[in-house]
Amino acid sequence: MAEARYRFAPGGPKAVVLGLSAAQLVILGAGSAAALGAVMAHTVALGLVAGGLAVAIALVPLAGRPAYTWAGPGTAHLLVARRRPAPLTRHHPRRATKSAPSPLRLPDGRRVRFEAADGAGLARIGRHHSFHYSFTLEISGPALSLAEPEAHEATLGAWGEVLAGAARRGLRRLVLIEQLGPQSPNSVAAWANALAGRADPAALSAYRAHLSAVVGSSRVHRLYLSGSAASAPDAAAQAQWLAQALTQAGFPNRRLVASELAEVTRRILAPGSEHPAPQPSWHSAWDRIGADGATHVVFEAAELPRIPVPGPWLAPMVNEATLGTARVVALQLELTPPEEAIRRAEREALSGDNEAELRARLGFRFGARQALSAQASAEREAELAGGQPEMNFSLLVGLAVEHPSELDVAAAGLVAAGARAGLRLRRCYGRQPQALSGLVPVVVSNGGGRP
Repeated sequence: MAEARYRFAPGGPKAVVLGLSAAQLVILGAGSAAALGAVMAHTVALGLVAGGLAVAIALVPLAGRPAYTWAGPGTAHLLVARRRPAPLTRHHPRRATKSAPSPLRLPDGRRVRFEAADGAGLARIGRHHSFHYSFTLEISGPALSLAEPEAHEATLGAWGEVLAGAARRGLRRLVLIEQLGPQSPNSVAAWANALAGRADPAALSAYRAHLSAVVGSSRVHRLYLSGSAASAPDAAAQAQWLAQALTQAGFPNRRLVASELAEVTRRILAPGSEHPAPQPSWHSAWDRIGADGATHVVFEAAELPRIPVPGPWLAPMVNEATLGTARVVALQLELTPPEEAIRRAEREALSGDNEAELRARLGFRFGARQALSAQASAEREAELAGGQPEMNFSLLVGLAVEHPSELDVAAAGLVAAGARAGLRLRRCYGRQPQALSGLVPVVVSNGGGRP
């Protein structure tokens, strides 16, 4: 039977007029006004410089992206640089108090305190006096690579129903974390001890010897789903509902307790350490960040596949065994309430119709990209009218190596593996601390805007 394939909608900034985004229109408008003012003041040369500079900033690509998009990463990096006393920012562990454990400080400066609540764990995240709470579920599901096309569609449909229900319940942020790293040498002993007394001793001994021989080259794969709420009771209630919804949809899960959540978070930040410190130390640079025996680099998905892809389309990037010590794939989801999503879809469809009419009136060609975008807008409006969820998302991919000298080779291999999956990866230049904080299994940001 033919393998099920899926198509992503066209990505990138939303065009407002003639393929230009709102930011590009603002920059070009400001440059035109400055150039006109200079000409009226009889300084034609200055007007030409102002106009040319606006065109360059808005339209000319720099390292694969428009020049104006570097303003955010550059500003963030300069603000960090102003606070650092050395070429690299260094954060050192603080002495824990006896009354309560010290909160974990993430690379972006947020503090995370892990608390026990309702028999499970919560993470309290925030800065200064602004906090929210996050819960985390460890989940598993059917092996899509072995499923028939009907099973693919049923599984993805069930996942869509969970997301739609989460949006209706008021959940606004979800983070799906896929973690791949080396198997701990102690895992074999823990597994054997758990089965002691329940399995045949001879068979258990043979399995233990075999696993001990291959544990050095084996890797562990885990999947986590995190959500957030403004208060601890709301977070506990949302976690209980989400766990039940996932179970009914065919995704077995369990909620992490506070100690497990803290351990997973610290191991992602410091994967090279057998016993991560309560507060990892790190040093950040323009294109990488190091933490306790490991050096990280985080990429963002700048472009999704343009052709139809199978269900396990990320397998070349996730399952490649030679790409660094550990890898983390984080899908940040921002759910939109159904009523607001339908209004947005209608406005986008109307904007597409207006642009098509404007292009026809001015003699501009309505190309294949515009046609695909209009088709995607129409399909999106129909799906939302049928009850499907609407969300913004961003995909982060983190790579960690033990020795800094291995980073460039491993990073190039990760980019190549992403290309084989149809994904274009781009380093989070100037925002490595913020990007690394987005790889931990807690919802770091609970506000609005793009995740």
